[in-house]
Amino acid sequence: MDLNELSAGEIQQTFNTIVGENYTVTFDLAGNPQGGPTLKSMTVLAAGDSADFTFDISGKSTSNMGWETKTWMFTATGSTTTLSFISNNDGNAGPALDNVSVSETFVTDVHEPQTLMMLGAATLIALGTRFKQKYKSDNK
Repeated sequence: MDLNELSAGEIQQTFNTIVGENYTVTFDLAGNPQGGPTLKSMTVLAAGDSADFTFDISGKSTSNMGWETKTWMFTATGSTTTLSFISNNDGNAGPALDNVSVSETFVTDVHEPQTLMMLGAATLIALGTRFKQKYKSDNK
């Protein structure tokens, strides 16, 4: 879908979300090669956050658009969220969009290696101290 027809355009969808949850937006981006500018630009907007994406149409054609998969994350601020894709180009040939999907992103707690080593060392020290105390009380 070309986000431009006669001028810069926009498409949006509102859907249910959970406040504070992270969501990943995945979409395919290309550009309509039938007119300038060479660098197509669009903004993705949701939950008060935004990101700009560009696509260079150099060497592309209508039969070889050169689609690229893009991802973007946002955190929901309400029970519904409106996701918008907005062209930043004038004219009738703008950024092209396809295969849009939104999924909840499950973030796992990943510890840094140093944290795990310190936790392991503290556990060994605690076990060693406990063993030493037990050994002393058993040998009295």
